[in-house]
Amino acid sequence: RGPDDEGTYLDDTVFVGHRRLSFLDLSPAGHQPMLGANGRVVLAFNGQIYNHPELRVELEAKGYRFRSTSDTETLLNMYLEYGLDAFPRLRGMWAVVIWDRRDDSLVASRDRLGIKPLYLYRQGGELVLASEIKAIVHGYPGARRMDDLSLRRYVTRGWLDHTTRTMFAGVEAIDPASVVVWRNGQEVLRRRFWELPRPRRERRDVAELRNVFVDAVRRHLQSDVPVAVALSGGLDSTSITCALARTLGMGDRVHAFTVRPPDTPDESPWVDDTVRWTGIRHAYLDLGELDVVKAFDDLLVQMDEPVFNSAYVYQALLRRQMGERGYKVLLVGDGGDEVFAGYAKIVPMFVTSLLRDGNSLAARRAVRGAVELTGRGPAEQIPRLRLYRERGIGARKVQEFRRGYDWFAAGVDLDDDVLFPEVAYPQLEDLGRGVPFFRELLDRLRIDIPHHLRNEDRNSMGHGVEARPVFVDHALLEFAWTYPYEMFMADGVNKRLMRDAMKGTVPPSVLELKQKFARPGNNTVLAYDTLKEPLREILNSAAVRGDGLWRDDIADLYERDSAARNPDNAYPWFRFYMTQRWTKLKLGSRSEAELAAA
Repeated sequence: RGPDDEGTYLDDTVFVGHRRLSFLDLSPAGHQPMLGANGRVVLAFNGQIYNHPELRVELEAKGYRFRSTSDTETLLNMYLEYGLDAFPRLRGMWAVVIWDRRDDSLVASRDRLGIKPLYLYRQGGELVLASEIKAIVHGYPGARRMDDLSLRRYVTRGWLDHTTRTMFAGVEAIDPASVVVWRNGQEVLRRRFWELPRPRRERRDVAELRNVFVDAVRRHLQSDVPVAVALSGGLDSTSITCALARTLGMGDRVHAFTVRPPDTPDESPWVDDTVRWTGIRHAYLDLGELDVVKAFDDLLVQMDEPVFNSAYVYQALLRRQMGERGYKVLLVGDGGDEVFAGYAKIVPMFVTSLLRDGNSLAARRAVRGAVELTGRGPAEQIPRLRLYRERGIGARKVQEFRRGYDWFAAGVDLDDDVLFPEVAYPQLEDLGRGVPFFRELLDRLRIDIPHHLRNEDRNSMGHGVEARPVFVDHALLEFAWTYPYEMFMADGVNKRLMRDAMKGTVPPSVLELKQKFARPGNNTVLAYDTLKEPLREILNSAAVRGDGLWRDDIADLYERDSAARNPDNAYPWFRFYMTQRWTKLKLGSRSEAELAAA
């Protein structure tokens, strides 16, 4: 997955190939696949083990001798010492495959949150694992088949990546936080070693949270190559930047970069405050003119599956410029909104929890304090609170603009019980307080985070950059959820717990900014202007009119929405466009390069 090195291993049973992005121990000693135990164990690994220095000391005390300074060798020796029990001891992000000739077993594992990808495909007696689906379909054209259920889920609500199914029938994702073992081509074990945490009410001192966060930032800096930060005006990336510059004193090691996409609010006043506050090296990047149609085609080729938000195009352009400037490690703020409650749409769940727990005074303060975040006065928030409390409207599990349900032909199964079955959270059993609030955060971690992580991973690795999302460090997540839920959005302020923890570290202007900026990319302009003619061509094509999946008058439905410029319906039309381009680019018979150039 990187351009720096490559290697292969082959015997009578297994082929292992690896492409390396080198950022720890750049010497040949870090080469993969890596062999241990006299060549009887073969390991290929993608990611970073943040606690590998401590694990290395532990292993050396047990008599292990190291030839490199890489975390790959630490991981290999951890497996030799502890077997499958090694994985729960790791802190970091990883996708790893191990061929163990000692008992002819193939072992695969992914990190707890699924930051690093790993996919599985079976054909006949062959078992295929890869970091990206494109590697599978390149060698196994039979995998170029659409998974109908995944298509319906994506068009109706925009959901992908929240289960092990993919848009490719027969290609599945290995579960995060799991280890799988095969022998003689047969799966003999599948074990989860971690679950999302159970909320607890153990702490109130926010200084402890700040210390844990700073330690997480420090660990994510492990690198023998230059490190960069993607800096916006928001709290998450600003907290990372300020922690490394002001607390860790590493501002001279790291360069921060910011993009200013069109059709989005200007965050530069807060960015400039952070640069002055920290003295960090910083630059605004010019993304240049954007050929939208080509940009989305390039994105689909890189992503393998569609995305639910046009903002990922701008993310890809920033990562490309990082790679062109020689940066291989990028710290990013993905997950901060999900872990610490950053979205305005979480306010109803927070207020409902307060009311159910008998804290009506705090609930009233939260409604009054959420005016800037939600853009709605207290009287305007009440109907939304009622809708959530009575019907669940507004919760993440029923969100996403649902116009796509109207486009399918009669007889296509769109039953939500089939498409989106209810998920139970044992973490909330007998919790007592804050149940609606934490259920919403768990839903967002289950539904949104896998999608964000998939897009972040492909956009960065596709340009020779490893993105490290600090906020989905499992140790930080577990620690954050030991605080009372009332502290997360006290007085209706999103991420209040994190804001309180970062006082004195983050500039006051950023701490006081309650507005939540929209992600870049205007879907209304995109769906009804920029992509109007391509969409019309697709909607009137034989492929759409003849496949039996869509209504006969779907083109008329688009014209009505386009004339009305309905902003909510623009999101599903963007998804429809993505499915059609995905079908051509990914399920066609020609090579992806030929199709992308067509």
